[in-house]
Amino acid sequence: MRGHLTIFAVALLVSMVVSHAAAETTDGILVVYVDANAGGVNDGSSWEDAYNDLQDALDSENTPAPAEIWVAAGVYKPVEPEVFGSPTIDERDETFHLRNGITIYGGFCR
Repeated sequence: MRGHLTIFAVALLVSMVVSHAAAETTDGILVVYVDANAGGVNDGSSWEDAYNDLQDALDSENTPAPAEIWVAAGVYKPVEPEVFGSPTIDERDETFHLRNGITIYGGFCR
Protein backbone atom coordinates (compact mmCIF):
# COMPACT_ATOMS: atom_id res chain seq x y z
CA MET A 1 0.00 0.00 0.00
CA ARG A 2 2.80 2.40 0.88
CA GLY A 3 4.44 1.80 -2.51
CA HIS A 4 1.21 2.75 -4.29
CA LEU A 5 0.97 5.99 -2.29
CA THR A 6 4.58 6.85 -3.13
CA ILE A 7 3.98 6.28 -6.85
CA PHE A 8 0.80 8.38 -6.69
CA ALA A 9 2.64 11.21 -4.90
CA VAL A 10 5.46 11.18 -7.47
CA ALA A 11 2.96 11.11 -10.36
CA LEU A 12 1.04 14.01 -8.81
CA LEU A 13 4.25 16.02 -8.38
CA VAL A 14 5.29 15.36 -11.99
CA SER A 15 1.81 16.34 -13.15
CA MET A 16 2.00 19.63 -11.25
CA VAL A 17 5.45 20.42 -12.66
CA VAL A 18 4.38 19.64 -16.24
CA SER A 19 1.19 21.67 -15.94
CA HIS A 20 3.20 24.73 -14.94
CA ALA A 21 5.67 24.19 -17.79
CA ALA A 22 3.17 24.33 -20.65
CA ALA A 23 -0.45 24.94 -21.53
CA GLU A 24 -3.10 22.24 -21.81
CA THR A 25 -6.01 21.72 -24.18
CA THR A 26 -9.53 21.51 -22.78
CA ASP A 27 -9.20 17.71 -22.65
CA GLY A 28 -5.99 17.91 -20.58
CA ILE A 29 -3.49 17.24 -23.37
CA LEU A 30 -0.18 19.06 -22.97
CA VAL A 31 0.46 21.78 -25.58
CA VAL A 32 4.05 22.73 -26.43
CA TYR A 33 4.80 25.73 -28.65
CA VAL A 34 7.47 26.16 -31.36
CA ASP A 35 8.29 29.49 -32.99
CA ALA A 36 11.64 30.10 -34.68
CA ASN A 37 11.35 33.79 -33.77
CA ALA A 38 10.36 33.45 -30.09
CA GLY A 39 12.63 35.37 -27.78
CA GLY A 40 11.57 34.27 -24.31
CA VAL A 41 13.00 31.46 -22.20
CA ASN A 42 12.45 28.89 -24.98
CA ASP A 43 10.79 26.24 -22.81
CA GLY A 44 7.71 25.69 -25.02
CA SER A 45 5.26 26.91 -22.40
CA SER A 46 3.71 29.73 -24.49
CA TRP A 47 4.11 31.49 -27.82
CA GLU A 48 6.40 34.04 -26.15
CA ASP A 49 8.53 31.28 -24.57
CA ALA A 50 8.28 28.82 -27.48
CA TYR A 51 11.07 26.49 -28.49
CA ASN A 52 12.95 27.88 -31.48
CA ASP A 53 13.74 24.40 -32.80
CA LEU A 54 11.14 21.75 -33.66
CA GLN A 55 13.39 18.84 -32.64
CA ASP A 56 13.79 20.37 -29.16
CA ALA A 57 10.00 20.15 -28.77
CA LEU A 58 9.97 16.57 -30.09
CA ASP A 59 12.56 15.35 -27.58
CA SER A 60 10.94 13.13 -24.97
CA GLU A 61 12.41 14.93 -21.96
CA ASN A 62 10.79 18.19 -23.13
CA THR A 63 7.43 16.83 -24.32
CA PRO A 64 6.06 13.74 -22.59
CA ALA A 65 3.39 11.92 -24.62
CA PRO A 66 0.52 12.38 -25.10
CA ALA A 67 0.96 15.97 -26.24
CA GLU A 68 0.35 18.42 -29.05
CA ILE A 69 3.07 20.56 -30.58
CA TRP A 70 1.82 23.81 -32.09
CA VAL A 71 4.27 25.22 -34.64
CA ALA A 72 4.27 28.83 -35.87
CA ALA A 73 4.42 29.37 -39.62
CA GLY A 74 7.97 29.22 -40.90
CA VAL A 75 10.73 26.95 -42.13
CA TYR A 76 12.11 24.36 -39.72
CA LYS A 77 15.02 22.12 -40.63
CA PRO A 78 16.39 19.09 -38.76
CA VAL A 79 19.90 20.59 -38.63
CA GLU A 80 21.46 23.05 -36.22
CA PRO A 81 20.52 26.67 -37.10
CA GLU A 82 24.16 27.75 -37.42
CA VAL A 83 24.65 25.35 -40.34
CA PHE A 84 21.59 26.40 -42.35
CA GLY A 85 23.74 27.75 -45.22
CA SER A 86 24.47 25.24 -47.93
CA PRO A 87 23.65 21.79 -46.56
CA THR A 88 26.38 19.18 -46.62
CA ILE A 89 25.72 15.66 -47.88
CA ASP A 90 25.30 14.46 -44.26
CA GLU A 91 22.84 17.26 -43.47
CA ARG A 92 20.69 16.31 -46.45
CA ASP A 93 20.11 12.94 -44.78
CA GLU A 94 18.95 14.46 -41.46
CA THR A 95 15.32 13.97 -40.43
CA PHE A 96 13.08 14.99 -37.57
CA HIS A 97 12.68 12.21 -35.03
CA LEU A 98 8.92 11.81 -34.63
CA ARG A 99 7.38 9.99 -31.66
CA ASN A 100 4.16 8.09 -30.97
CA GLY A 101 1.62 10.01 -28.93
CA ILE A 102 2.71 13.42 -30.22
CA THR A 103 0.45 15.35 -32.61
CA ILE A 104 1.95 18.26 -34.54
CA TYR A 105 -0.13 21.18 -35.80
CA GLY A 106 1.51 23.85 -37.91
CA GLY A 107 1.15 27.09 -39.78
CA PHE A 108 0.00 29.25 -36.87
CA CYS A 109 0.29 32.95 -37.72
CA ARG A 110 2.01 34.93 -35.02
